[in-house]
Amino acid sequence: DAAFPQVSYSKYLGKYVMVSNVNVWKEYVEKGRRLSKSGIYVAYSDDGIAWSTPEILVRDYAVSRTGRSVSWHPTIVWGDAERRAGWLVYSHSKEWGHAHQGGTPHYMVGRAIRFVAE
Repeated sequence: DAAFPQVSYSKYLGKYVMVSNVNVWKEYVEKGRRLSKSGIYVAYSDDGIAWSTPEILVRDYAVSRTGRSVSWHPTIVWGDAERRAGWLVYSHSKEWGHAHQGGTPHYMVGRAIRFVAE
């Protein structure tokens, strides 16, 4: 499942940039299955309609479940006029849930991000 897309335009790349979540439900329900494909992804488009194959940026669960980590609702906050660099900002919890259940409420985190034209 794809969720929480956010699209912006990079003057530097001359492309639309989309960050979104991908949720692979089998990673939640199959006992012993390792986390491999769920997370935050980036894709690019010349026209905002046809998109490149998404590339993973952050590997984590994309839907909250008590006691599991989650990274969701990504966005890019650009840090320069040509939109080459900035921050990937998203909500994260290392062990989602309420404190009274032993969990950690989610909070906003950011990672520096810089794009390179091919």
